[in-house]
Amino acid sequence: MGLKSLTDDARSVARCYFPDAREVDAEPYGSGHINDSFRVVCVLDSGSRQLLLQRVNHSVFRRPELVMNNIKRVTQHIIAKLSEAGVVYEGRRALRMLSTANREPWFRSNNGSWWRAFDFVDGSVMVHEITPESVEAAGAAYGRFQSWLADYNGPPIEETIPRFHDTPHRLQQLEEAITDNPCRRVDEARIEIERVLELKELAGALARLENGHGLPRRVVHNDAKLDNVLFDEATGAALCVVDLDTVMPGTILYDFGDMVRSMSTPTVEDEEDFEKVGVQDSLFSALVRGYLSEANAFLTDVERNNLVRAGQVLTYELVIRFLADHLRGDAYFKVHKPQHNLIRTRSQLHLLETLLDREARLDEIVEHEVARLH
Repeated sequence: MGLKSLTDDARSVARCYFPDAREVDAEPYGSGHINDSFRVVCVLDSGSRQLLLQRVNHSVFRRPELVMNNIKRVTQHIIAKLSEAGVVYEGRRALRMLSTANREPWFRSNNGSWWRAFDFVDGSVMVHEITPESVEAAGAAYGRFQSWLADYNGPPIEETIPRFHDTPHRLQQLEEAITDNPCRRVDEARIEIERVLELKELAGALARLENGHGLPRRVVHNDAKLDNVLFDEATGAALCVVDLDTVMPGTILYDFGDMVRSMSTPTVEDEEDFEKVGVQDSLFSALVRGYLSEANAFLTDVERNNLVRAGQVLTYELVIRFLADHLRGDAYFKVHKPQHNLIRTRSQLHLLETLLDREARLDEIVEHEVARLH
């Protein structure tokens, strides 16, 4: 479906939310690769309403109704927590999912497309530059998000993508790709394969904590990175966490580990100058400081004591995924140059090596920030 046709559809769908709108304008919004997003303005007799309207990619999310139920439950809980704290909902501190005029939580069109709408967070921007300031603010935003959900006791949050952060399962998939060698790429990745298999004990580190060491299962974001936080355009303050499609049960270590992987180094995932890739004290300290400022009160000792290990495991997991996709012919991650997934593998593997080499120092940073809060 072309962009013009999709934009026309967005205008039509918006009228299912505001049938009395005198005018409806829609334009593509954002640069997401999964869902189609539109900024919509509905002109009503009482004034204008801005919406973020999205067509959900049901090829990726096979049960979109479960995804949207999860989002609705989580956002309603957060808005209730804000109200308890005396914060009046102003459309900026949390996403709010809207219902159609027929009181449905989503709209399904005649062609089978699934749509949803949120209040548009006005005056917000995404920040892409990794600095101590942006990382600390994002860490605090995710800590706050988890803190609000720490006492969630509503209807079940469903697992919409089975085994999403099941690192042992990801390792098994890699080993199968090595054995099958469908694209005859094993030889060119021999060094990386050998190193990944040498580190295979990492794969089960979080699973062992979940199974026998009292690691709590909570509601978590599962895709915690800088791009999924909205910032105030005027003040630079972090407003709210967005892109909630992957909200599922899990451990907070999934989220913190992903933040370490994506925010403790200023480089991109496919940086080819590997000497530039590595955890930086200033970024890691900022991340821990921001995160613990909001999350420390509800964390257990087992969670607090494994923050560094979480970064190692989640980085290892992405190394596995990039390498397996390279061996399978780049079936999942989009590639833009030869050996792109192998380059990503090497870059993330270099990051992992620095996380392993500097484990003692990173643990000291965590201990320092914990002590500072007491």
